[in-house]
Amino acid sequence: MKIDFGSFSKQDASKYLGDKVELSLLISKKCLEEITNDFPNDSIHRIEFEILTEGFLLFMIAARDGLLQEINKKLSSPLNENRVNLQNATFGNQLTSDPNPRFTQIWNLISNCIQQPSKVIITKSPQFWEWDRTNSWLWEINALRNKIAHRSINGQQIIPGSNGLVTKLIICELSIRPIIRLNNRINTVPIPNPKLETIHEEKPKDYFENCFKKFEKLKQDIRNLL
Repeated sequence: MKIDFGSFSKQDASKYLGDKVELSLLISKKCLEEITNDFPNDSIHRIEFEILTEGFLLFMIAARDGLLQEINKKLSSPLNENRVNLQNATFGNQLTSDPNPRFTQIWNLISNCIQQPSKVIITKSPQFWEWDRTNSWLWEINALRNKIAHRSINGQQIIPGSNGLVTKLIICELSIRPIIRLNNRINTVPIPNPKLETIHEEKPKDYFENCFKKFEKLKQDIRNLL
């Protein structure tokens, strides 16, 4: 596995050195280019997948944090750098209470992507769960980054299947509704352990690319207001 950044012109080098957000996005994008849509089974490709995925998530969050610091510096009463995070309610209050109304617009942009998915019970099948993820993509990226820091993103658990068969219950860290794969068929199943609730995506590369594009748009929309 090799991530090729090519060569930098002096102009590009200066741009990236002067813009932490863009540098983080560059590294994240290079990792993303090497990620595949298939969860690998052999150990060599699994470790490559783990490294690339962790790199992508790590630098996406670094880009997010850099953007938050940019916003904070423009506030009329900036917070200390170590207090600028989305878990700190004070940061959101600072944005919405700033005399410049553009900061309320910025907070609305951020709020529209950091909500935790809410569970929606399907009336016909109450044992299954659907999830409203309309405004959660950046929350999901952050949750995945926190999880992969402590355990594999490509984990599996073996459970008994029907007729005594052994079936794999996929609980990879990209799965909020685990699925049972049996005889090449895919069925959603109730989550047996709430601690395993995460985000499910069949095609991780497509999912990550979608998040990356959303972040680039969020970055541009915020910078247009700063």
